[in-house]
Amino acid sequence: MWFFKHGSRELDLIHVLQNHSYNDILCQNGNFYIVYCNGNVQVFNSANSTYWGIPQPQINTVGLDVKYYLVESLGDVLLVCVRLFEFEVFEVFRLYASEGLMKGKWIEVKSLGDQAIFLGSRYSLSFSFHEFTECKANSIYFHRPKLSMHRIGVYSLETGSIRFIDDSSFFCSDDPGIWVTPYLS
Repeated sequence: MWFFKHGSRELDLIHVLQNHSYNDILCQNGNFYIVYCNGNVQVFNSANSTYWGIPQPQINTVGLDVKYYLVESLGDVLLVCVRLFEFEVFEVFRLYASEGLMKGKWIEVKSLGDQAIFLGSRYSLSFSFHEFTECKANSIYFHRPKLSMHRIGVYSLETGSIRFIDDSSFFCSDDPGIWVTPYLS
């Protein structure tokens, strides 16, 4: 993976761990966060070209397919773990770094407050329910392909339940990396 730093005359290389595929990448405050398929996170600081790791949170992954997403929400880095079995199970963790980012650890988040998260294959985002009142606060919106139609799922952190929106004002492309909502005046 390469990135370009303003003022540099060449591209810099971010060394992604060999033989490890990654689920998601997030850039925040000059740090690149890379979450691997095993849930471990590698952080690369672009200012001084240093690397360090943050171990995965303690979740039960035995026999389950797990997908990890990185999201910035209100200045925090969140790790969303989606465990797939017969249905999705969501867990959200916030990066806690009171002793410095290099000693960071994941703390489970029980509520997003007035925030909603949209998970995508290329970019996930978080925003306030007050900005888009059509959305439900403290919820995670996700995409689940079903046969020839694409369904939007909404997971409530408050109740732990999932509901699906089959006919909605939201559109999710064939590639769930893009979310679109119309501007309502």
